[in-house]
Amino acid sequence: MLDTRGEYIGAGMQYLEDLANPAGLLEIGNCSELSYEAATNDIKIQDFTRPGGGNAKTVKRMEGVTVKYKAHAYNIANISRALYGDSTRVDSGTVTGEAHKAFPGGLILLKNPGASNVVIKAGAVTWEEGVDYDLTDAGLPKIKAAGGKALAAGTDITVDYSHGAHVVIQGLVNSGRRYRHVFVGLNEADTGRPVVIELYRVVHSPSGLQMISNEFGGMDFTADLEKDVTKTEEGVSQYMVVKYVD
Repeated sequence: MLDTRGEYIGAGMQYLEDLANPAGLLEIGNCSELSYEAATNDIKIQDFTRPGGGNAKTVKRMEGVTVKYKAHAYNIANISRALYGDSTRVDSGTVTGEAHKAFPGGLILLKNPGASNVVIKAGAVTWEEGVDYDLTDAGLPKIKAAGGKALAAGTDITVDYSHGAHVVIQGLVNSGRRYRHVFVGLNEADTGRPVVIELYRVVHSPSGLQMISNEFGGMDFTADLEKDVTKTEEGVSQYMVVKYVD
């Protein structure tokens, strides 16, 4: 059959499944880049039988395949994977008597962001919002640098407040997770012809988080392909498969 596949301009969706805690293939989200890169170990012997050089024999051993992608969805799964983190969800609630030390001009980093109904006390004295402190957009109190009540550096205070539900990601606590990686792509240069690429087992390197920029932020992920020893059929790859629709 004549192969009519030609030039390629790709788009599509990527999916990951945690192999230790399988819960289906879940979308990574919008990604602006995806590539698969092979590396080889080249063993060469020069031809020493005559002048002019050149190789008498070359052996190329596959060292591995790396998948690289740039994710723009700052969701919990992507941030956790970038930071080798674990996430937990905190329900909304109230806090009474959370202890801190206050400094003029200093931020009070409450245990829970998104605070409301804030009451700050120094002993029996209640502080006034807008006079002694302001609330940031994240619901964290910032003590006034001047004005308000006289404040000695390191004043002991307690804070009562309500807070909304949020997610906590503990970074650098969960390295070495293995995932199944699937790309379901469409070739825009070929009337949207589908291609599906499955990597059976990959392990990610940690990524950076771009948090201040004039452009949309992104996370650059790199993952190395490992052997899937459960694939034992004759002629079946233990690493990856590409399915390109006719």
